[in-house]
Amino acid sequence: MLTINRNSWHFKLLSRKRKIIASNRSDTGSLSLCTYFWMVMTELLIYARDIILFTAICYVAGFLLYIIGYVWYFTIAYGMFDVMTFDINAIESSITLHVLGLACAFFYYSVNFVQWLYRIERPKKQPNILTEYVKAKKQRICPMIRIEE
Repeated sequence: MLTINRNSWHFKLLSRKRKIIASNRSDTGSLSLCTYFWMVMTELLIYARDIILFTAICYVAGFLLYIIGYVWYFTIAYGMFDVMTFDINAIESSITLHVLGLACAFFYYSVNFVQWLYRIERPKKQPNILTEYVKAKKQRICPMIRIEE
């Protein structure tokens, strides 16, 4: 039987959204390592999907704001203020702002993840879930897990 600490990052990851791990099901030992491992992998993929989706939404919103500004510049401002110049650098600066926005979003999520990861107190070395999963697959037996404080 494999023992998993409640302070481990993967347990906290699953406890946020899924209450299956925090329920009595895990305390009675009816949750196997293989199921637990794939729940962790699924949750990591969901977080990756959310980050990619958020970044794409920000990129599309920025592009739409650029288009609205472009239309406003050539319709309203051109007619009202007699603006006769068009600066090609506007496109370059818009692309630069998009790249900077993506870099800032990536940096923000990276810093938050690292801070969240290192807030966990590690009194003793915990078993690595990936190596335990690989060992279990080689032996073709997935051990039950027990959650402890």
